[in-house]
Parts: sequence; C-alpha cells; structure tokens
Amino acid sequence: MFCVGPFDVYDDGVRVALHGELDLASAPELATGIALLTRPPAGGSVAPLGQGTVLLDISALTFLDSAGLAALTDAYDMLSAAGWRVRLSPPPPAVRRLLDHAVTAGWFPIGLSVPSQPAGIGTGPGQGPA
Repeated sequence: MFCVGPFDVYDDGVRVALHGELDLASAPELATGIALLTRPPAGGSVAPLGQGTVLLDISALTFLDSAGLAALTDAYDMLSAAGWRVRLSPPPPAVRRLLDHAVTAGWFPIGLSVPSQPAGIGTGPGQGPA
C-alpha cells in the first residue's frame, strides 16, 4: 500500500509525506500527487506554484524498487520544471541503499530535517498544514 500526503505548507515550501511501498503499481499515485504542485486544479493548488522548496519526506517508505526510483526521478523533474527546489528527507536504510547503489545521490540532495514552523493556521495556500 502507498500513500501520498499529507501536504504540509510552510513559509519556505511544502513537505510531502510518502508512505508505504513505492513500486510499479503505486508510481501513478505519486505522479498524481506531485501534479497538485505543478499545475493548479480548478480549485487552486496545494501551495503557490514554484515557491520555495518541496521536501519529499521518504522516511516512511517501506519499499522502493526500480519503478519507484524512476517515479521519484520523474517527480524531481516535474517539480524542478515548475520552479521548485526539491530535497529528500533522510530515507530508511533499505531505501538509502537503493538510492546510493543507483548513484542517484547527486540527483536528490538528501536533507537533514523538515521545515519546523508552519506558516499559519488554516488550510489554504501558505496557511499552514493542508
């Protein structure tokens, strides 16, 4: 099982939590979630487009295969093209081994922490955790 979210909106960007198994079956779900940050839906996007950093919090991934790795690369490309700076949280050991083995560490700057302060109270763009 795989889940994208929640999206936590902060002054300096957005934290997107990824949970579970990222593989061939779940890759489209990641693309759908990332699309919320790259093109606004009819009701508006999760956060101002291309404003700051997107932290892909992969600390709760339990599995990552080559299709999941390709999905992360695609997410990075989509977000970068939309003007976001993209970082990854420190991954669990099994996921880190795959990232290191695939020589993707240069593609994804591995961050040490998530943003600490929400922008405010509410659910709108820039208003705190969504």
